[in-house]
Amino acid sequence: MMVRAGVLFVCILTLFTGTFVFSQGGSVRIHVPRANVRAAPNDTGAVLTQVVGPLFLACWWLVLAMGGKGFGAEFRLLKLGRLLGALATVVVVLGLVFDAPLVQNLTALALMVFLLQGLAVFHAWAHAKRWHFGIVVLVYLLLITPLAMLGLSGVGLVDSWFDLRAPLRLQA
Repeated sequence: MMVRAGVLFVCILTLFTGTFVFSQGGSVRIHVPRANVRAAPNDTGAVLTQVVGPLFLACWWLVLAMGGKGFGAEFRLLKLGRLLGALATVVVVLGLVFDAPLVQNLTALALMVFLLQGLAVFHAWAHAKRWHFGIVVLVYLLLITPLAMLGLSGVGLVDSWFDLRAPLRLQA
């Protein structure tokens, strides 16, 4: 049963990534065009966003359904920690140096995680300083642009090394 599931998975995967090439000897090769491999980092970040985004939304709805307001406070505390932050930083630096598809895929994942941490930092500052709701909406609208996404990912990366939320705790 496991072998059939593996074959089925490979067949489905090749529909998205390449084509089967049959030789006269009966063996099967999978031909993957180079262009599909180069587009993979964008797909990796999109898949992470499509998985994590609905999970956050579901958690928020669950908290709202239970009558609590704990999701915002927990989201504002979201942080990778020193070890994962250091590992993700190394992956981003390797992504700047090497052009290997695996490194580029991991770089896209690390930048998306830093983006989530950057959003948490932004929400912490917006909540503590009581920024107008329009500023939060504007930042989310700007997330359509890659530059804003990269900027918030940079905020998340810096927050991994230097606690950008420390001044907010000193205020309280």
